[in-house]
Amino acid sequence: MSSPTPQDKGSTVAESETQSLLTGTRIGGGDPFRREQGRYRDLSDFLYARMSAFRGLVDFWNRSSLVTKVLLAFGLLELLIVGLSLLESLSFRRALVFTRLQAAEGQLHLLALSFAVKVDQIGTAFRLQPKNSAFTDLLEAHYWSPGNTTLWTEVKTRAKTVLQDEVYARQMEFATLVNSEGIILVNANADREGESWDPSGLVSLVRDQWERGQVKSTEVISYADVLTEAPPVFRERSDISFPTPLLHPTDTQKAALVRWVLTPVVNATGSSEGGPALAGVLVAGD
Repeated sequence: MSSPTPQDKGSTVAESETQSLLTGTRIGGGDPFRREQGRYRDLSDFLYARMSAFRGLVDFWNRSSLVTKVLLAFGLLELLIVGLSLLESLSFRRALVFTRLQAAEGQLHLLALSFAVKVDQIGTAFRLQPKNSAFTDLLEAHYWSPGNTTLWTEVKTRAKTVLQDEVYARQMEFATLVNSEGIILVNANADREGESWDPSGLVSLVRDQWERGQVKSTEVISYADVLTEAPPVFRERSDISFPTPLLHPTDTQKAALVRWVLTPVVNATGSSEGGPALAGVLVAGD
């Protein structure tokens, strides 16, 4: 026989503490249930004595028949299944929303890139137009032959055809030539000759700083201005790289977002000093 080791002593203490919880006593004196030793056999006995709700539940269970107990068990099981199903549905819905948001962010990014590429293409095309004879002849007729209606009709028709070709080739809505004062000379859509046209003050900006060259900007245009211009409605893309909005302002009847490209048309010897001067501004909008 050997003397008890420290491990044996620790095991004995642990067993004593466990037994004290079952009998209602505690080593070192005192009663965790504030009752004399041995009054409560176990924790369920303590709950039965101290909690009326628990006591009523136990009494109901004891009085119930076997059929009632089976039905209650099935009911609890059904509630558990329904709860787990709702939890799974909620988790699946949140995962689906997250997945859709991720996909939408990617699509919006691609759409923004598509519009940026399209605006660059429009800018490149219109950067060459100031040298087009259709526009230079129209501006010369406007400034130097204002009373020659025959010449004006001829050059205006040529310029309008060029603008319309650009509109349908680029699938954009606006293409207009204004003079140095911002007055419309010709546009691709409704005949608005003689009207002042300065969307979001961009024409004034180009007039004041035409030496800086082409200006690009994204601005909001009112639905009333869209109706006045009466632009074409493109439902299908002629080029796979062109982004096509699902809704046109004529569908929503609300203000629209337009990407403007303004290109100054410069007369090489138009100023009083014989130097270059602004003759007009080509306004393209998508």
